[in-house]
Amino acid sequence: MPRTDPLSPSINQLTNIPAAPEEPLPLPNQNGGPKMLVPEEKPLAGWNDLPADILGVLFTHLVHQAQSVFQAPIVRFEALQTLYQLRGVARQENSLLNIILKNQQLDLKALEKNIRLAMREEWKNNAAGLADQRDKLIKDFAATRELIVSADSTGIPLALPESCEGVHLKFSEISLSPAIATFISVLEAKTVKLDATGIGRERFINEVLPALEKLPKTCKVVLDACNNELTAADLGKLSNVMAKQPVIYRLDLSGNLLADGENPAQIAQLFRHAGPLTHLYLEGTGFDTTMALALNQDFSQAHCLQHLDLRNNLLDEEGAIALIKATLPDVNDEKQLARLDSLRAVRLGGNPFLNQRKVLAAELKFSGDWSALRIKAYYRSLNEGNDMEYPSDAPEVFEIYGPSADPIAAAYLRMHDTRADARRL
Repeated sequence: MPRTDPLSPSINQLTNIPAAPEEPLPLPNQNGGPKMLVPEEKPLAGWNDLPADILGVLFTHLVHQAQSVFQAPIVRFEALQTLYQLRGVARQENSLLNIILKNQQLDLKALEKNIRLAMREEWKNNAAGLADQRDKLIKDFAATRELIVSADSTGIPLALPESCEGVHLKFSEISLSPAIATFISVLEAKTVKLDATGIGRERFINEVLPALEKLPKTCKVVLDACNNELTAADLGKLSNVMAKQPVIYRLDLSGNLLADGENPAQIAQLFRHAGPLTHLYLEGTGFDTTMALALNQDFSQAHCLQHLDLRNNLLDEEGAIALIKATLPDVNDEKQLARLDSLRAVRLGGNPFLNQRKVLAAELKFSGDWSALRIKAYYRSLNEGNDMEYPSDAPEVFEIYGPSADPIAAAYLRMHDTRADARRL
């Protein structure tokens, strides 16, 4: 748990002015991130009336919070976001902020880069913890599910044992009652499974999305939202929540018709705001070639993604190749190697490829280009005096499991599917 200073007040405790509005923060692009975290805004109500000394205390507090390695990266990120927002307020405040930044020799852009790296490292460690603790989490899910159903029906406050790491909320058995809302708002650092399978679109929008917003940002969420008749527009709403609440590590949207045939931008938004997402299941969602083409550079924004399930959709060979190219780094740019630091499997079984040879050729080209890039980066690292393991063969690091008419390949595909599904939470 991050250490907090009990004597360090929050911004809202220091004054009665409204806090800076929450805005979605886009993940950095390949050039290192957007020029600003949020757009320029009108002065926040109340700031212009504050004395300079009070403003100085507020700015100094934010700078201290953004720099503190004892704070959780997401807390540091929010403090930095507020600092960026305050650069757009009245001249007096902006001038005062610049003086403080100059006195402390603080570069906000360098600090932003440092915090983003810290966030990704924390997400990576959390994802590894989910895999390592799988057996215990499944036991905790089973135990807490019954307790939560009882608490929801009686209204009695629920207290979890200290040893409990996982919490299971099954929305087909409970509702987002005041007691449940209060309960989930204090689940600091817990792994929370939100099981919203088959509850319907209306309940997902009115209960599950608000539940996500109430969870502490230190939670690790497994969200199952299969078969709810969700639409592309609903996917956009979920993406907006994910932008503000980067807590979803595993997301299952299978069985929802997310392709509307006209506006594929919502799927790109999902990848753009993926945050810590490692497992994404989109089986039977109507994912088609138009959506694959729309991903373009947004696929690379899902820095933590390990497992992508696109089985039984509408991808033809053009869409499959577009998807392969979307994951392929530029072989002339070693910086893009980070794209594949996490990705392990893209499952494409059951898509209507008319020309499988064309897809396999693109797959082979991907593997060859990826291997060449890894070797190039390896020797460059040696020349710079850095230690780096010699790259393993591409198939051991990244494979695309596609459909095959070969019985042996089909059997291997079924074996992989069974093994992959057995590791789900």
